[in-house]
Amino acid sequence: MVTAGISTISGILQKVCAVIWARLKTVHMPEMSKERWEEVTKGFEKYANFPNCIGAIDGKHIRLVQPRGSGSLYYNYKSFFSTVLLAVCDANYSFTYVNIGAYGKSGDSAIFTHSLLYKKLVENTLDVPDPKPISTDDTRCLPYVIVGDESFGIMEKGYATIQWKAPIIQEENI
Repeated sequence: MVTAGISTISGILQKVCAVIWARLKTVHMPEMSKERWEEVTKGFEKYANFPNCIGAIDGKHIRLVQPRGSGSLYYNYKSFFSTVLLAVCDANYSFTYVNIGAYGKSGDSAIFTHSLLYKKLVENTLDVPDPKPISTDDTRCLPYVIVGDESFGIMEKGYATIQWKAPIIQEENI
């Protein structure tokens, strides 16, 4: 029987995960191209009747035990310690972009504005197709969008995140 300390196992696990990510990310999350963006757009139009949409973005807090010496960096507004997964998905719920490991104290919009995705949007280097009309009746060319909740705001540069807020449902005694 071989025994190993927690720090040894943690180090091995981190190295294994890094190798798995390096080997599989180009297979399962290849770099987006105009052609791939157009495929994503077709999915949103088919399943959600939402033209010119290149993705849906949101963040998810992943609960964890407070890392030693981290203070309140990982403590979130939901009153537990977490790290954040920020992701963009296509209409089939497949990831097209991920940002993993932000501090739990960070909000979705702050993580987004410090991400590689945001940088590429601002620099116009995402290889997104040019704006196009969304119907044959109206020939105005409209930009492609990423849909997200109100925490993401609306961007300039021809791209936008569409704000959506869930309706408040009041409980009633029946």
